[in-house]
Amino acid sequence: MKPRFLLPVYSLIAWGVLSAGLRAEIKLAPIFTDNMVLQRDAPLPVWGTGNAGEHLTVQLATQKRTTDADATGHWKVVFDPLPADGTALTLTASGSSTVTLQNIVAGDVWICSGQSNMLFPLDHTLNAKQDIPAANNPLIRKVNYNFIAYPKNSQYAQNKGWRGVMLMMGSEGKSLSEELALHQTWEAITPDTAGSCSGVAYYFARDLYAAQKIPIGLVICAVGAQTIQTFISPDGFKNDPTLSPLLPKLQEQNAFRIKQYQDKLAKWNDDIAKAGSQASVKPEDVPAPERVNEPSWVYNDIISSLIPSSIKGVLWYQGESNGAVGYRTLFTGLIRDWRKQWGQGDFPFLFVQLPNFVKPSTDPNEKNSRAEMREEQAQALTEPNTGMVVLVDINDDTDLHPRNKVPVGHRLSLLARAHVYGEKIVADGPYFDSVALEGAKVRVHFKQIGGGLIISTGDKLEGFALAGEDNHFVWADAKIDGNSVLVWSDSVPTPKFIRYAWATNPICTLANHEGLPAAPFQTELK
Repeated sequence: MKPRFLLPVYSLIAWGVLSAGLRAEIKLAPIFTDNMVLQRDAPLPVWGTGNAGEHLTVQLATQKRTTDADATGHWKVVFDPLPADGTALTLTASGSSTVTLQNIVAGDVWICSGQSNMLFPLDHTLNAKQDIPAANNPLIRKVNYNFIAYPKNSQYAQNKGWRGVMLMMGSEGKSLSEELALHQTWEAITPDTAGSCSGVAYYFARDLYAAQKIPIGLVICAVGAQTIQTFISPDGFKNDPTLSPLLPKLQEQNAFRIKQYQDKLAKWNDDIAKAGSQASVKPEDVPAPERVNEPSWVYNDIISSLIPSSIKGVLWYQGESNGAVGYRTLFTGLIRDWRKQWGQGDFPFLFVQLPNFVKPSTDPNEKNSRAEMREEQAQALTEPNTGMVVLVDINDDTDLHPRNKVPVGHRLSLLARAHVYGEKIVADGPYFDSVALEGAKVRVHFKQIGGGLIISTGDKLEGFALAGEDNHFVWADAKIDGNSVLVWSDSVPTPKFIRYAWATNPICTLANHEGLPAAPFQTELK
Protein backbone atom coordinates (compact mmCIF):
# COMPACT_ATOMS: atom_id res chain seq x y z
CA MET A 1 0.00 0.00 0.00
CA LYS A 2 1.45 3.32 -1.02
CA PRO A 3 1.34 6.26 1.42
CA ARG A 4 -1.29 8.89 0.77
CA PHE A 5 0.23 12.33 1.00
CA LEU A 6 -1.36 15.73 0.72
CA LEU A 7 0.13 17.51 -2.28
CA PRO A 8 0.16 21.32 -2.53
CA VAL A 9 -1.87 21.31 -5.75
CA TYR A 10 -4.30 24.05 -4.79
CA SER A 11 -3.45 27.69 -5.14
CA LEU A 12 -6.86 29.32 -5.20
CA ILE A 13 -7.91 32.83 -4.28
CA ALA A 14 -10.89 33.44 -2.01
CA TRP A 15 -13.93 34.75 -3.90
CA GLY A 16 -13.93 38.15 -2.18
CA VAL A 17 -10.26 39.03 -2.72
CA LEU A 18 -9.57 41.35 -5.65
CA SER A 19 -6.14 41.59 -7.22
CA ALA A 20 -4.78 45.14 -6.91
CA GLY A 21 -4.68 47.09 -10.11
CA LEU A 22 -6.76 44.64 -12.15
CA ARG A 23 -10.28 45.11 -13.47
CA ALA A 24 -12.39 42.52 -11.71
CA GLU A 25 -15.36 40.72 -13.19
CA ILE A 26 -18.63 41.07 -11.37
CA LYS A 27 -19.13 38.09 -9.10
CA LEU A 28 -22.03 36.94 -6.97
CA ALA A 29 -21.30 35.41 -3.56
CA PRO A 30 -20.67 31.65 -3.84
CA ILE A 31 -24.07 30.71 -2.41
CA PHE A 32 -25.66 32.16 -5.58
CA THR A 33 -25.58 29.69 -8.49
CA ASP A 34 -27.91 28.31 -11.12
CA ASN A 35 -30.76 26.17 -9.72
CA MET A 36 -30.66 27.73 -6.26
CA VAL A 37 -33.60 28.17 -3.90
CA LEU A 38 -34.31 31.63 -2.49
CA GLN A 39 -36.27 31.99 0.74
CA ARG A 40 -39.91 32.74 -0.03
CA ASP A 41 -41.95 35.51 1.62
CA ALA A 42 -38.86 37.30 3.01
CA PRO A 43 -36.61 40.18 1.93
CA LEU A 44 -33.91 38.78 -0.36
CA PRO A 45 -30.36 40.10 0.05
CA VAL A 46 -28.07 39.52 -2.95
CA TRP A 47 -24.42 40.46 -2.72
CA GLY A 48 -21.09 40.06 -4.44
CA THR A 49 -17.98 41.87 -5.70
CA GLY A 50 -16.89 44.02 -8.62
CA ASN A 51 -14.60 46.97 -9.14
CA ALA A 52 -14.28 49.64 -6.47
CA GLY A 53 -16.98 52.28 -6.96
CA GLU A 54 -18.48 50.47 -9.94
CA HIS A 55 -22.13 51.14 -10.77
CA LEU A 56 -24.19 47.95 -11.06
CA THR A 57 -27.68 46.92 -12.05
CA VAL A 58 -29.01 43.76 -10.42
CA GLN A 59 -32.28 42.20 -11.60
CA LEU A 60 -34.27 39.32 -10.12
CA ALA A 61 -37.24 38.32 -12.29
CA THR A 62 -39.01 41.66 -12.85
CA GLN A 63 -37.42 43.45 -9.89
CA LYS A 64 -34.48 45.75 -10.66
CA ARG A 65 -32.03 47.39 -8.26
CA THR A 66 -29.04 49.67 -8.82
CA THR A 67 -26.09 50.16 -6.50
CA ASP A 68 -22.42 51.12 -6.38
CA ALA A 69 -19.65 48.85 -5.15
CA ASP A 70 -17.81 50.21 -2.14
CA ALA A 71 -14.09 51.04 -1.97
CA THR A 72 -13.23 47.34 -1.55
CA GLY A 73 -15.44 46.29 -4.47
CA HIS A 74 -18.23 44.79 -2.37
CA TRP A 75 -21.90 45.46 -3.06
CA LYS A 76 -25.34 44.35 -1.86
CA VAL A 77 -28.96 44.86 -2.87
CA VAL A 78 -32.20 43.64 -1.32
CA PHE A 79 -35.21 42.42 -3.32
CA ASP A 80 -38.83 42.26 -2.25
CA PRO A 81 -40.26 38.91 -1.07
CA LEU A 82 -41.34 36.31 -3.62
CA PRO A 83 -44.03 33.62 -3.36
CA ALA A 84 -43.25 29.91 -3.59
CA ASP A 85 -45.15 29.30 -6.84
CA GLY A 86 -42.52 27.18 -8.60
CA THR A 87 -41.77 29.81 -11.25
CA ALA A 88 -38.24 29.57 -12.69
CA LEU A 89 -36.48 32.90 -12.13
CA THR A 90 -33.40 34.60 -13.58
CA LEU A 91 -30.88 36.66 -11.59
CA THR A 92 -28.55 39.05 -13.45
CA ALA A 93 -25.85 41.41 -12.19
CA SER A 94 -24.44 43.85 -14.76
CA GLY A 95 -21.74 46.51 -14.81
CA SER A 96 -18.33 46.24 -16.47
CA SER A 97 -19.29 42.60 -17.01
CA THR A 98 -22.45 40.54 -16.63
CA VAL A 99 -23.26 37.37 -14.72
CA THR A 100 -26.58 35.58 -15.18
CA LEU A 101 -28.07 32.72 -13.15
CA GLN A 102 -30.94 30.58 -14.40
CA ASN A 103 -33.64 28.27 -13.03
CA ILE A 104 -33.91 29.85 -9.57
CA VAL A 105 -37.03 29.17 -7.50
CA ALA A 106 -38.48 30.57 -4.29
CA GLY A 107 -39.19 28.15 -1.47
CA ASP A 108 -37.95 27.38 2.04
CA VAL A 109 -34.20 27.25 2.69
CA TRP A 110 -32.89 25.13 5.56
CA ILE A 111 -29.33 25.29 6.85
CA CYS A 112 -28.26 21.67 7.58
CA SER A 113 -25.22 21.76 9.84
CA GLY A 114 -23.26 19.86 12.46
CA GLN A 115 -20.69 17.12 12.12
CA SER A 116 -20.37 13.74 10.40
CA ASN A 117 -23.84 12.33 11.04
CA MET A 118 -25.33 15.34 9.25
CA LEU A 119 -22.65 15.10 6.57
CA PHE A 120 -23.28 11.33 6.09
CA PRO A 121 -24.39 11.00 2.44
CA LEU A 122 -27.48 9.26 1.18
CA ASP A 123 -25.46 6.78 -0.87
CA HIS A 124 -24.00 5.33 2.37
CA THR A 125 -27.35 4.95 4.15
CA LEU A 126 -29.27 1.77 4.88
CA ASN A 127 -31.98 2.41 2.28
CA ALA A 128 -29.80 3.88 -0.46
CA LYS A 129 -30.41 1.17 -3.06
CA GLN A 130 -34.17 1.73 -3.14
CA ASP A 131 -34.33 5.43 -2.26
CA ILE A 132 -31.76 6.90 -4.65
CA PRO A 133 -33.44 5.61 -7.85
CA ALA A 134 -36.73 7.07 -6.56
CA ALA A 135 -35.17 10.44 -5.66
CA ASN A 136 -36.41 12.60 -8.52
CA ASN A 137 -37.82 15.94 -7.42
CA PRO A 138 -36.66 19.09 -9.25
CA LEU A 139 -38.15 21.27 -6.49
CA ILE A 140 -35.91 19.79 -3.79
CA ARG A 141 -32.43 21.24 -4.27
CA LYS A 142 -29.18 21.06 -2.35
CA VAL A 143 -25.79 22.67 -2.20
CA ASN A 144 -22.99 20.79 -0.44
CA TYR A 145 -20.33 22.10 1.88
CA ASN A 146 -19.20 18.67 3.13
CA PHE A 147 -15.81 18.36 4.76
CA ILE A 148 -13.46 16.34 6.89
CA ALA A 149 -10.75 18.63 8.23
CA TYR A 150 -7.09 17.84 8.89
CA PRO A 151 -4.05 20.01 9.59
CA LYS A 152 -2.32 21.24 6.46
CA ASN A 153 1.06 19.81 7.42
CA SER A 154 -0.24 16.35 8.29
CA GLN A 155 1.14 14.77 5.07
CA TYR A 156 -1.77 12.36 5.34
CA ALA A 157 -5.49 12.38 4.66
CA GLN A 158 -8.22 9.78 4.70
CA ASN A 159 -11.61 10.53 3.14
CA LYS A 160 -13.27 7.29 4.38
CA GLY A 161 -15.05 7.04 1.04
CA TRP A 162 -17.39 9.96 1.71
CA ARG A 163 -18.14 12.37 -1.07
CA GLY A 164 -16.98 15.88 -0.41
CA VAL A 165 -13.85 17.96 -0.17
CA MET A 166 -10.87 17.28 2.06
CA LEU A 167 -9.77 20.53 3.61
CA MET A 168 -6.16 21.15 4.52
CA MET A 169 -6.36 23.46 7.51
CA GLY A 170 -3.40 25.54 8.63
CA SER A 171 -1.91 23.92 11.70
CA GLU A 172 -2.40 27.16 13.61
CA GLY A 173 -6.09 27.18 12.71
CA LYS A 174 -5.77 30.02 10.20
CA SER A 175 -8.67 30.90 7.94
CA LEU A 176 -9.29 28.26 5.32
CA SER A 177 -10.13 31.02 2.83
CA GLU A 178 -6.43 31.86 2.86
CA GLU A 179 -5.74 28.47 1.29
CA LEU A 180 -8.79 27.24 -0.54
CA ALA A 181 -11.71 28.96 -2.29
CA LEU A 182 -14.71 26.67 -2.03
CA HIS A 183 -17.57 27.11 -4.46
CA GLN A 184 -20.13 24.35 -4.70
CA THR A 185 -23.20 24.57 -6.95
CA TRP A 186 -26.88 24.04 -6.34
CA GLU A 187 -28.36 20.87 -7.81
CA ALA A 188 -31.89 19.56 -8.14
CA ILE A 189 -32.42 16.20 -6.48
CA THR A 190 -32.31 13.42 -9.10
CA PRO A 191 -31.04 9.83 -9.01
CA ASP A 192 -27.72 11.21 -10.31
CA THR A 193 -27.30 13.86 -7.62
CA ALA A 194 -29.13 12.50 -4.57
CA GLY A 195 -26.34 10.19 -3.45
CA SER A 196 -24.09 13.06 -2.39
CA CYS A 197 -26.87 14.76 -0.42
CA SER A 198 -26.86 14.43 3.35
CA GLY A 199 -29.07 11.45 4.16
CA VAL A 200 -30.67 13.26 7.10
CA ALA A 201 -31.34 16.36 5.00
CA TYR A 202 -32.74 14.36 2.09
CA TYR A 203 -35.24 12.39 4.18
CA PHE A 204 -36.26 15.60 5.94
CA ALA A 205 -36.89 17.37 2.64
CA ARG A 206 -38.62 14.40 1.03
CA ASP A 207 -41.17 14.16 3.83
CA LEU A 208 -41.58 17.92 4.18
CA TYR A 209 -42.16 18.39 0.46
CA ALA A 210 -44.76 15.59 0.43
CA ALA A 211 -46.68 17.44 3.15
CA GLN A 212 -46.22 21.07 2.08
CA LYS A 213 -45.66 20.92 -1.72
CA ILE A 214 -43.26 23.87 -1.77
CA PRO A 215 -39.68 24.01 -3.08
CA ILE A 216 -37.13 23.04 -0.44
CA GLY A 217 -33.52 24.24 -0.44
CA LEU A 218 -30.90 22.37 1.58
CA VAL A 219 -27.65 24.18 2.40
CA ILE A 220 -25.54 21.33 3.77
CA CYS A 221 -22.62 22.76 5.74
CA ALA A 222 -21.54 19.93 8.02
CA VAL A 223 -17.90 19.29 8.96
CA GLY A 224 -16.81 15.87 10.15
CA ALA A 225 -15.36 15.51 13.66
CA GLN A 226 -15.72 19.17 14.56
CA THR A 227 -16.61 20.41 18.02
CA ILE A 228 -19.42 22.90 18.50
CA GLN A 229 -17.02 25.74 19.37
CA THR A 230 -15.75 25.75 15.78
CA PHE A 231 -19.22 26.85 14.61
CA ILE A 232 -19.57 29.84 16.98
CA SER A 233 -18.55 33.27 15.66
CA PRO A 234 -15.74 35.30 17.20
CA ASP A 235 -18.33 37.93 18.16
CA GLY A 236 -20.38 35.19 19.80
CA PHE A 237 -17.48 34.33 22.09
CA LYS A 238 -16.62 37.98 22.66
CA ASN A 239 -20.07 39.37 23.40
CA ASP A 240 -21.87 36.50 25.16
CA PRO A 241 -20.96 36.55 28.87
CA THR A 242 -21.65 32.82 29.14
CA LEU A 243 -19.26 32.00 26.28
CA SER A 244 -16.38 34.44 26.68
CA PRO A 245 -14.93 32.76 29.83
CA LEU A 246 -14.68 29.46 27.92
CA LEU A 247 -12.61 30.70 24.98
CA PRO A 248 -9.08 30.69 26.50
CA LYS A 249 -9.46 27.08 27.68
CA LEU A 250 -10.84 25.94 24.31
CA GLN A 251 -7.94 27.57 22.49
CA GLU A 252 -5.49 25.95 24.89
CA GLN A 253 -7.03 22.51 24.34
CA ASN A 254 -6.79 22.86 20.57
CA ALA A 255 -3.15 23.98 20.70
CA PHE A 256 -2.35 20.98 22.90
CA ARG A 257 -3.97 18.54 20.43
CA ILE A 258 -2.07 19.97 17.48
CA LYS A 259 1.22 19.95 19.43
CA GLN A 260 0.63 16.27 20.26
CA TYR A 261 0.18 15.48 16.59
CA GLN A 262 3.22 17.49 15.55
CA ASP A 263 5.35 15.63 18.11
CA LYS A 264 4.10 12.26 16.84
CA LEU A 265 4.75 13.26 13.25
CA ALA A 266 8.25 14.50 14.04
CA LYS A 267 9.07 11.20 15.77
CA TRP A 268 7.69 9.24 12.83
CA ASN A 269 9.77 11.26 10.35
CA ASP A 270 12.83 10.68 12.53
CA ASP A 271 12.14 6.94 12.68
CA ILE A 272 11.74 6.80 8.90
CA ALA A 273 15.04 8.60 8.41
CA LYS A 274 16.85 6.25 10.79
CA ALA A 275 15.26 3.08 9.38
CA GLY A 276 16.18 3.86 5.80
CA SER A 277 14.91 1.00 3.66
CA GLN A 278 14.08 -1.30 6.57
CA ALA A 279 10.56 -2.68 6.36
CA SER A 280 9.94 -2.31 10.09
CA VAL A 281 8.97 1.36 9.61
CA LYS A 282 6.47 1.82 6.80
CA PRO A 283 5.47 5.15 5.23
CA GLU A 284 1.78 4.22 5.37
CA ASP A 285 2.03 3.99 9.16
CA VAL A 286 2.33 7.76 9.42
CA PRO A 287 0.41 8.95 12.53
CA ALA A 288 -3.20 9.87 11.83
CA PRO A 289 -3.59 13.63 12.24
CA GLU A 290 -5.47 15.36 14.99
CA ARG A 291 -8.67 16.99 13.77
CA VAL A 292 -8.61 20.77 13.80
CA ASN A 293 -10.91 22.23 16.45
CA GLU A 294 -9.84 25.84 16.55
CA PRO A 295 -12.77 27.89 17.92
CA SER A 296 -14.73 29.75 15.20
CA TRP A 297 -12.92 28.34 12.14
CA VAL A 298 -16.04 26.68 10.65
CA TYR A 299 -18.01 29.85 11.27
CA ASN A 300 -15.35 32.07 9.70
CA ASP A 301 -14.78 29.95 6.61
CA ILE A 302 -18.22 28.48 5.92
CA ILE A 303 -21.14 29.78 7.95
CA SER A 304 -20.27 33.46 7.60
CA SER A 305 -20.27 33.12 3.80
CA LEU A 306 -23.99 32.24 3.97
CA ILE A 307 -24.94 35.39 5.87
CA PRO A 308 -27.09 37.47 5.29
CA SER A 309 -29.03 35.10 3.00
CA SER A 310 -32.67 34.70 4.02
CA ILE A 311 -33.44 31.28 5.51
CA LYS A 312 -36.36 29.36 6.98
CA GLY A 313 -34.43 27.68 9.79
CA VAL A 314 -31.62 25.37 10.90
CA LEU A 315 -31.29 21.60 11.25
CA TRP A 316 -28.46 20.65 13.64
CA TYR A 317 -26.88 17.23 14.31
CA GLN A 318 -23.67 17.42 16.36
CA GLY A 319 -22.19 16.50 19.72
CA GLU A 320 -20.13 13.36 19.26
CA SER A 321 -16.86 15.34 19.35
CA ASN A 322 -17.74 17.29 22.50
CA GLY A 323 -17.83 16.16 26.09
CA ALA A 324 -20.95 16.75 28.12
CA VAL A 325 -19.24 19.24 30.44
CA GLY A 326 -20.21 22.70 29.32
CA TYR A 327 -22.10 21.60 26.21
CA ARG A 328 -25.35 23.29 27.22
CA THR A 329 -23.57 26.64 27.49
CA LEU A 330 -21.91 26.20 24.11
CA PHE A 331 -25.07 24.95 22.42
CA THR A 332 -27.43 27.63 23.68
CA GLY A 333 -24.70 30.17 22.94
CA LEU A 334 -24.45 28.94 19.35
CA ILE A 335 -28.23 29.21 18.85
CA ARG A 336 -28.27 32.79 20.13
CA ASP A 337 -25.14 33.64 18.14
CA TRP A 338 -26.47 32.40 14.79
CA ARG A 339 -29.78 34.15 15.28
CA LYS A 340 -27.98 37.38 16.06
CA GLN A 341 -25.59 37.05 13.11
CA TRP A 342 -28.40 36.33 10.64
CA GLY A 343 -30.58 39.08 12.06
CA GLN A 344 -33.81 37.29 11.15
CA GLY A 345 -35.28 36.84 14.62
CA ASP A 346 -35.69 33.54 16.45
CA PHE A 347 -35.87 31.33 13.37
CA PRO A 348 -36.61 27.62 13.96
CA PHE A 349 -33.67 25.63 15.28
CA LEU A 350 -34.38 21.88 15.16
CA PHE A 351 -31.74 19.52 16.50
CA VAL A 352 -30.98 15.84 16.95
CA GLN A 353 -30.24 14.31 20.32
CA LEU A 354 -27.42 11.74 20.16
CA PRO A 355 -28.63 8.20 19.36
CA ASN A 356 -27.88 4.99 21.22
CA PHE A 357 -24.47 3.43 20.74
CA VAL A 358 -22.39 0.37 21.78
CA LYS A 359 -23.92 -2.70 23.44
CA PRO A 360 -27.21 -2.29 25.32
CA SER A 361 -26.82 -1.32 28.95
CA THR A 362 -27.30 -3.85 31.73
CA ASP A 363 -26.11 -1.67 34.61
CA PRO A 364 -28.44 1.06 35.94
CA ASN A 365 -25.40 2.79 37.47
CA GLU A 366 -23.46 2.95 34.22
CA LYS A 367 -21.12 5.91 34.11
CA ASN A 368 -21.25 7.44 30.67
CA SER A 369 -20.99 10.83 29.09
CA ARG A 370 -23.49 10.19 26.28
CA ALA A 371 -26.47 10.13 28.67
CA GLU A 372 -25.19 13.34 30.24
CA MET A 373 -24.67 14.82 26.78
CA ARG A 374 -28.29 14.06 25.88
CA GLU A 375 -29.36 15.91 29.03
CA GLU A 376 -27.20 18.90 28.06
CA GLN A 377 -28.71 18.86 24.57
CA ALA A 378 -32.28 18.68 25.89
CA GLN A 379 -31.67 21.76 28.04
CA ALA A 380 -31.34 23.81 24.86
CA LEU A 381 -35.12 23.46 24.54
CA THR A 382 -35.28 26.42 26.95
CA GLU A 383 -34.33 28.59 23.96
CA PRO A 384 -37.39 29.82 22.00
CA ASN A 385 -38.52 28.12 18.80
CA THR A 386 -36.40 24.99 19.22
CA GLY A 387 -37.28 21.33 18.79
CA MET A 388 -35.46 18.07 19.50
CA VAL A 389 -35.50 14.66 17.82
CA VAL A 390 -35.09 11.73 20.23
CA LEU A 391 -33.19 8.74 18.78
CA VAL A 392 -32.50 6.33 21.64
CA ASP A 393 -34.62 3.69 19.90
CA ILE A 394 -32.94 3.29 16.51
CA ASN A 395 -31.12 0.10 17.62
CA ASP A 396 -27.74 0.44 15.91
CA ASP A 397 -25.18 -0.44 18.57
CA THR A 398 -22.20 -1.03 16.29
CA ASP A 399 -21.66 2.24 14.44
CA LEU A 400 -21.02 5.79 15.60
CA HIS A 401 -22.64 6.75 12.29
CA PRO A 402 -25.94 4.85 12.23
CA ARG A 403 -26.82 4.08 8.62
CA ASN A 404 -30.56 4.27 9.19
CA LYS A 405 -31.14 7.98 8.59
CA VAL A 406 -34.84 7.62 7.69
CA PRO A 407 -36.17 8.13 11.24
CA VAL A 408 -33.83 11.07 11.79
CA GLY A 409 -35.03 12.97 8.73
CA HIS A 410 -38.64 11.89 9.27
CA ARG A 411 -38.75 13.07 12.87
CA LEU A 412 -37.12 16.37 11.94
CA SER A 413 -39.83 16.82 9.31
CA LEU A 414 -42.51 16.11 11.90
CA LEU A 415 -41.09 18.86 14.12
CA ALA A 416 -41.05 21.28 11.21
CA ARG A 417 -44.54 20.37 10.02
CA ALA A 418 -46.05 20.79 13.49
CA HIS A 419 -44.06 23.66 15.00
CA VAL A 420 -43.04 25.65 11.92
CA TYR A 421 -45.81 25.00 9.38
CA GLY A 422 -48.67 24.60 11.85
CA GLU A 423 -49.91 21.14 10.85
CA LYS A 424 -52.10 19.49 13.47
CA ILE A 425 -49.95 16.41 13.94
CA VAL A 426 -48.07 14.79 16.81
CA ALA A 427 -44.39 15.60 16.36
CA ASP A 428 -42.84 14.83 19.76
CA GLY A 429 -42.57 11.76 21.93
CA PRO A 430 -43.31 11.89 25.66
CA TYR A 431 -41.19 14.30 27.70
CA PHE A 432 -40.80 14.20 31.47
CA ASP A 433 -43.08 16.77 33.13
CA SER A 434 -43.26 16.14 36.86
CA VAL A 435 -42.90 13.45 39.52
CA ALA A 436 -44.75 12.68 42.75
CA LEU A 437 -44.11 10.19 45.54
CA GLU A 438 -47.04 7.93 46.40
CA GLY A 439 -45.88 5.88 49.36
CA ALA A 440 -43.04 3.71 48.07
CA LYS A 441 -44.06 4.29 44.46
CA VAL A 442 -43.20 7.14 42.14
CA ARG A 443 -45.71 8.57 39.68
CA VAL A 444 -44.16 10.17 36.60
CA HIS A 445 -46.20 12.59 34.51
CA PHE A 446 -45.32 13.31 30.86
CA LYS A 447 -45.95 15.99 28.27
CA GLN A 448 -46.50 15.34 24.53
CA ILE A 449 -48.20 12.01 25.09
CA GLY A 450 -50.06 12.26 21.77
CA GLY A 451 -52.65 9.49 21.56
CA GLY A 452 -51.48 8.06 24.87
CA LEU A 453 -48.60 6.13 26.38
CA ILE A 454 -47.71 2.65 25.12
CA ILE A 455 -45.05 -0.03 25.54
CA SER A 456 -43.10 0.21 22.29
CA THR A 457 -41.36 -3.19 22.37
CA GLY A 458 -42.20 -6.40 24.19
CA ASP A 459 -44.91 -6.68 26.81
CA LYS A 460 -43.11 -5.19 29.81
CA LEU A 461 -42.28 -1.56 30.55
CA GLU A 462 -38.54 -1.39 31.19
CA GLY A 463 -35.77 1.19 31.39
CA PHE A 464 -36.72 2.88 34.69
CA ALA A 465 -34.33 2.86 37.66
CA LEU A 466 -34.67 4.10 41.24
CA ALA A 467 -32.18 5.04 43.94
CA GLY A 468 -32.43 6.03 47.58
CA GLU A 469 -30.31 8.49 49.51
CA ASP A 470 -27.20 6.44 48.66
CA ASN A 471 -27.69 7.30 44.95
CA HIS A 472 -27.22 3.62 44.02
CA PHE A 473 -29.68 2.77 41.24
CA VAL A 474 -31.52 -0.51 40.74
CA TRP A 475 -33.80 -1.52 37.91
CA ALA A 476 -37.40 -0.82 38.86
CA ASP A 477 -40.81 -2.19 37.99
CA ALA A 478 -43.06 0.14 36.04
CA LYS A 479 -46.51 0.23 34.52
CA ILE A 480 -48.53 2.70 32.49
CA ASP A 481 -51.39 4.15 34.51
CA GLY A 482 -53.49 6.40 32.29
CA ASN A 483 -51.34 9.30 31.15
CA SER A 484 -48.63 8.64 33.72
CA VAL A 485 -46.26 5.84 34.76
CA LEU A 486 -46.00 4.23 38.19
CA VAL A 487 -42.49 3.11 39.14
CA TRP A 488 -41.40 1.10 42.22
CA SER A 489 -38.83 -1.34 43.56
CA ASP A 490 -38.89 -3.47 46.71
CA SER A 491 -35.16 -2.73 47.02
CA VAL A 492 -35.80 1.01 47.31
CA PRO A 493 -38.57 1.57 49.88
CA THR A 494 -37.80 5.31 50.06
CA PRO A 495 -37.02 6.53 46.53
CA LYS A 496 -34.93 9.68 46.20
CA PHE A 497 -33.82 9.59 42.55
CA ILE A 498 -35.36 8.27 39.34
CA ARG A 499 -34.04 7.94 35.80
CA TYR A 500 -35.23 6.53 32.50
CA ALA A 501 -33.24 5.42 29.43
CA TRP A 502 -30.10 6.70 31.13
CA ALA A 503 -27.19 4.98 29.37
CA THR A 504 -25.04 5.13 26.26
CA ASN A 505 -27.35 2.50 24.74
CA PRO A 506 -30.34 2.51 27.08
CA ILE A 507 -33.27 0.19 27.50
CA CYS A 508 -36.19 2.21 26.19
CA THR A 509 -39.71 0.83 25.91
CA LEU A 510 -41.94 3.86 26.49
CA ALA A 511 -43.49 5.73 23.56
CA ASN A 512 -46.73 7.37 22.51
CA HIS A 513 -49.32 5.84 20.18
CA GLU A 514 -47.69 7.66 17.27
CA GLY A 515 -44.53 5.58 17.80
CA LEU A 516 -42.30 8.41 19.02
CA PRO A 517 -40.02 7.38 21.92
CA ALA A 518 -39.98 8.98 25.35
CA ALA A 519 -36.98 11.21 25.97
CA PRO A 520 -34.38 10.09 28.54
CA PHE A 521 -34.45 11.89 31.88
CA GLN A 522 -33.20 11.81 35.45
CA THR A 523 -34.47 13.79 38.40
CA GLU A 524 -34.50 14.00 42.16
CA LEU A 525 -37.68 13.55 44.19
CA LYS A 526 -38.20 16.56 46.42
